[in-house]
Amino acid sequence: MKILSGQTAKPKVLGNERGVAMMMAMITMLLMTILAAELVYETTVYNNIVFRQVDQLRAKMLARSGLRLALLQVRAAKKAGTKAKGLLGDSAGSLVDQLWQTPLILPPPAIPGVSGMEAEGLTKFGKDLSLGGTIGINITGENSRLSLNQLVWNKPAEPAKPGSTGTQTGATNPSAQPPLATTPAASNPQQQTEQLKQSREAMIKVVDQLLQRKRETDEKFNQRAYGLTSQILIGNLVAWMDPQTEMDGEGRDKKDYY
Repeated sequence: MKILSGQTAKPKVLGNERGVAMMMAMITMLLMTILAAELVYETTVYNNIVFRQVDQLRAKMLARSGLRLALLQVRAAKKAGTKAKGLLGDSAGSLVDQLWQTPLILPPPAIPGVSGMEAEGLTKFGKDLSLGGTIGINITGENSRLSLNQLVWNKPAEPAKPGSTGTQTGATNPSAQPPLATTPAASNPQQQTEQLKQSREAMIKVVDQLLQRKRETDEKFNQRAYGLTSQILIGNLVAWMDPQTEMDGEGRDKKDYY
């Protein structure tokens, strides 16, 4: 383009504006799509949070209801035992134990072999409860559990009965904390060491049976815990509980990881 002196070049203005409206519409649709996706995402997240909180609250209330039902079951068994003892004597104990040891499930599940009317009655009873979940109650006695304290601490000796002529060696207060096995407070440490050894051997036998039963029924557990033995498990527990024990069940110094 030839420019004369004293004149400035004017830019050429395009007069064709076709397509601008389409571009603005596409940008607007893109922004609306982003806003809609964000709104859907936030709504989904909030709904999940609310549903999770509702489930937690329902589970908490069901747990409280189960605890109260368990206490009611124990109290009923206690009252029944008091009345049955006067009628049946010492033989009433086993019958009363069946009251609080019987598992309780609410709503009651379908029982095979029940007639149609009875099954409908159980179903109606479960619906009338309106629990919103399932409550399972199973009460077990302390004597059926494993006490890990027997691996490290000796059982304190019972105090001498009033009126007895002899004295009991190593008698301690049952309410006091039992001494450590490695530093016994009694005058016969060899006897306490032997008692602890017997307790650990008995615990090893029980754990052996549990591991064997678990391996027979769970193949994944058998693969994960292939080299696990009861001696290793009990040794690790003793090393964790007893500060005087230096080596764990695998022969490693526990100072390396504790």
